[in-house]
Amino acid sequence: MANSAQVSVAADLLDTGLTTLSALLPLFDSGGGSFYDLRHVTQPSGAQSVMSHATRTTVSGNTLHSDVGPNRARWDYHAVHIRQLRILSTIDSYSERAKQWLITANRWTSYMAGFRSPHN
Repeated sequence: MANSAQVSVAADLLDTGLTTLSALLPLFDSGGGSFYDLRHVTQPSGAQSVMSHATRTTVSGNTLHSDVGPNRARWDYHAVHIRQLRILSTIDSYSERAKQWLITANRWTSYMAGFRSPHN
């Protein structure tokens, strides 16, 4: 059985993880679905390759160029994202984050019905 110090560390780690997810969550919103990952906003370092499906890549300097865009989630996986957010909204003890999970889940559900976010 965990002692109180272990429980406190675990609670702190959970809170840090949820705070980080809350900050990064908008990056997963494509305006018409969700992204499977954040390959489109991160750059590989060294020899690491983070390509989606079949790609053609070229390297110039330290920049990797890919012919493939963001890795959008299929609708079935998008639905998993929505379920995860709804569950987080019920178990997160911080009300502002819980509200964000639910608002995002509702918006992402509307994407499945054809809604698209406005553009400039």
